[in-house]
Amino acid sequence: MACIWPSGDDKVILSVDFNLIDFAEVNKLSLHEFDDDGLGRTIATHIYEKENFPVVFMKHLQAQKAYVDIHIDSSCIDIKEWENILIEKYFKNDFIYFRWSDYNT
Repeated sequence: MACIWPSGDDKVILSVDFNLIDFAEVNKLSLHEFDDDGLGRTIATHIYEKENFPVVFMKHLQAQKAYVDIHIDSSCIDIKEWENILIEKYFKNDFIYFRWSDYNT
């Protein structure tokens, strides 16, 4: 599988409690299912936001608390700005379990 990350690596910036299957259907996105080593069955989709910046939505189906992890390129400097953009656009009414900026400054 080709890497979509400009830097070659990614980081999880948000974990959100929302329905990834419905999200993919509403936004007409392809949903991929695969085995993630050690984490079991996983579903994922991606979008490109401003300036063709990739954002991946991934859910580990067998996890105890199966929140959707939101990944962006690891070269991103202003994580808080991206968190705010994505929350405002997609997750206004959803429970945000984890924000990268709450733990990293």
